[in-house]
Amino acid sequence: MRVGYPIVTLLVTIVLACLVGFAGFTLPPAPTLVWSAVPSNIVPILIFLLRTSDLTISTIRTLTIVQGRRTTAWLLAFLQSSLFVVGVAGVLGDLDNPWNLAAYALGFAFGNVLGMAIDAKIAPGHILLRITSSNLGEALSTHLRAEGHGVTELSGMGMRGTVHTMLTFIPRKELRRVKRQILEIDRNAFITMEPVRQLQGGWKV
Repeated sequence: MRVGYPIVTLLVTIVLACLVGFAGFTLPPAPTLVWSAVPSNIVPILIFLLRTSDLTISTIRTLTIVQGRRTTAWLLAFLQSSLFVVGVAGVLGDLDNPWNLAAYALGFAFGNVLGMAIDAKIAPGHILLRITSSNLGEALSTHLRAEGHGVTELSGMGMRGTVHTMLTFIPRKELRRVKRQILEIDRNAFITMEPVRQLQGGWKV
């Protein structure tokens, strides 16, 4: 029977914890962050930066989970939770300060947008394009193959007659360019997009 990755991780963690406990191992004293020692006019800035970084990492981590990149997701989760705890401690240390609360809320909002922008710029992984054309299917498939993309062609029946449907996997970073080229050939092409977790097999994989 095949044991899942999360179960193996949990078992390893339990075994290591037991070994550490039996060996009487103790962690060395960790450095402490005292928010009261930070100048009051600097605290909102730090909270904003911590919360922005936390949410930016959270957005990217969610995308890595969808794409099945476990190691990257684990590392990002560790970093995100560390920044989150430090930032929340700064807010809870002085709840009467409205600037701290505003900085936390602004960091939350800005972090989401920044995370999406970074993901769009990096654009890891692939995406499945499903293109349906009434009259220019052959021209579209020829162009996509000339650009180096594999294309699977299907014929179907639409409301107004026969339609040509094409399936192609492309890197996410090329999505805008490919979509623009498709619409230049057939401005009425119907396009749907789906994220792809993994690719296996195929002529180019």
